[in-house]
Amino acid sequence: QFSSQELEKFAKAIEQLLKIQQDTNQQMIQAIQQTGLSPARFDEIYKAQQNSQPPSATPKPVSQDEKQKFTQALTKLTAIDQQAQPKMKKAVQDQGLELQRFDQIMAAVQQNPDLQQQVKKLIRG
Repeated sequence: QFSSQELEKFAKAIEQLLKIQQDTNQQMIQAIQQTGLSPARFDEIYKAQQNSQPPSATPKPVSQDEKQKFTQALTKLTAIDQQAQPKMKKAVQDQGLELQRFDQIMAAVQQNPDLQQQVKKLIRG
């Protein structure tokens, strides 16, 4: 249901998205570290909050200082993510794909192992 040309555009978009994601992840790690928290500790606190656990439920209780650092880091991460979104959108569109079509191909690739293999081959070149 997808042309080989569309799959090539999709694969190129995926490559660009992966680069953006790697860059974004590096920026996020640096932002966390700049607050004085380690990425692992940030993750512990984040997971505890997501599970609606009190900070005392983390392996090590969360200090007031850590709460402040966590909030600062979360604010920075949100800003970094917001900056990445338009870059990701542009990466898809620069390959000549509409976002809706990209999403359709992505959904199909996730459901179809044969299509996954085709795309992996295209990405590896």
